[in-house]
Amino acid sequence: MTVPALRPYQATFNEAIVRAFLENGQNRLLGKIPTGGGKTICFAQLPRHPRLVAWMESLPKRGARMLVIA
Repeated sequence: MTVPALRPYQATFNEAIVRAFLENGQNRLLGKIPTGGGKTICFAQLPRHPRLVAWMESLPKRGARMLVIA
């Protein structure tokens, strides 16, 4: 399956989500994109974000757990 490339505003949206989560320590986030803006594509791409992948891979080393509900 081919993964579609994000549009510039979608990439900015994902960067803002990652920044809020990793740098600001916020764990309850709300993303807002207009109807037809590609929310599903954005959220599907988040687990592939390099910074989030590195963070997720570090969880077992720290003895932490994560629940993903999709």
